Amino acid sequence: MTRRLHDLSEDSNNLKVLRFRRRLSTGTPSPEGTFAVRFANDQVARRGYQFVDVPELRPLAAACDYLLVRTDGLEFKVIAIVDRDARRAARFTLPVAELQAIGEACLGYTGTVSGQKIPVFISVYEIGGEGDATEAIERLTPYKGLHSRVRMEAWLMDTAAKRVWTTKPFAALGWKQSAERMLRSPRFIETGAEPTGLSIGDDGSIPRLTYTLIGLLVLIFGLEALRSGTGGQSWLSPTPAALSAFGGLSRWAVLDHGEWWRLITAPLLHTGPVHLIANCLSLGLMGLLLEKLIGWRWAIAAFAIGATTGALGSLVLIPANAVSVGASGGAVAWSVLALLIAFKRLPYGQERTLIMMWAFGALVPALVPLTGGFLAHTAIDYGAHIGGAVGGVVTGFLILRLSKKNSAPGQANFAAAFGLIWFALGVAALAVGPLVQG
Repeated sequence: MTRRLHDLSEDSNNLKVLRFRRRLSTGTPSPEGTFAVRFANDQVARRGYQFVDVPELRPLAAACDYLLVRTDGLEFKVIAIVDRDARRAARFTLPVAELQAIGEACLGYTGTVSGQKIPVFISVYEIGGEGDATEAIERLTPYKGLHSRVRMEAWLMDTAAKRVWTTKPFAALGWKQSAERMLRSPRFIETGAEPTGLSIGDDGSIPRLTYTLIGLLVLIFGLEALRSGTGGQSWLSPTPAALSAFGGLSRWAVLDHGEWWRLITAPLLHTGPVHLIANCLSLGLMGLLLEKLIGWRWAIAAFAIGATTGALGSLVLIPANAVSVGASGGAVAWSVLALLIAFKRLPYGQERTLIMMWAFGALVPALVPLTGGFLAHTAIDYGAHIGGAVGGVVTGFLILRLSKKNSAPGQANFAAAFGLIWFALGVAALAVGPLVQG
């Protein structure tokens, strides 16, 4: 059974707010103004952490200066901070095996998604300008683990040299640089400030774009089935030749014959009912979320961008004799965009965690090759998926640059115009071809 921290609040002896003003020995500077204190307060105000006493974490609390916890019933994250500016001799020395055992004891606070138990995350921070960095790095290096039930990472933040070291996987993608910017130019939020962010909520609005897009794809496939069912062909599985005639994407047609319009028509076609249903399910789930997060105008632009970059990815990776169709580039772009927007804009809580896990769960099979390539004309086109992911990242950064943290993105009318023109061109190109004209 999953334990919940708020249940502990019924017993005042088990849940209490921790104070920064600890009893220090004579001559030790007060920690009130150290970087570590302000960093901890910032995590409370900006990231939703709390100073709470969790019984399973008491051995960890004894090994550090400040202990913070964030939980929403699904995830359970812990930050342990050693303040080396306040206590120059302070070091984090809790054995890795003991930290692992502490984390496993806290698994009861995490939830389960799709039958998988969510791991416990523990981050250890040593913050200060004193001490031997080489010794600290050697000592903290074992604190890591990407595939276990307890995910550990260690950080060394040198307040004198303004340098950061960490065992966090893929930290070079931005986390390390962000921490170093914080050291150089601290911009902290006062504890108690209300975090801001978007919310998907339940405002009763109808995701018209999502429904319209799915309806359009179903209608176009209906025309495919109608045309494919003639001449002895099966309407359930149009041949590569039929797909190419309808507007499918192939390297020879685009690169050799200059038929660039196929970059727009191919994402609107599908190889069969299973292909169509899979893409519609993905679009339906992510579309319901995105229309509430960023509005239909940016959602339609994101699909158009992702579908186009997905088609370009196909051109790079598909064999010369293959034909590629499908809306998966746009669907992957929506999943990437939902992940980015939830990560950067939604307030911490169960809603944010679920959206990120759903989006990540959709992206893993879409981007990790599970087949031997184009074994048949219905094989998975990972070039389209990778290209769609690139389109989602590009759109996400555009939206983040054009929006404030607690408001919808700007330039929405321009985004809508781009998306609508893209669809108009695609439908027009299909209308003048054999799909409609016969």
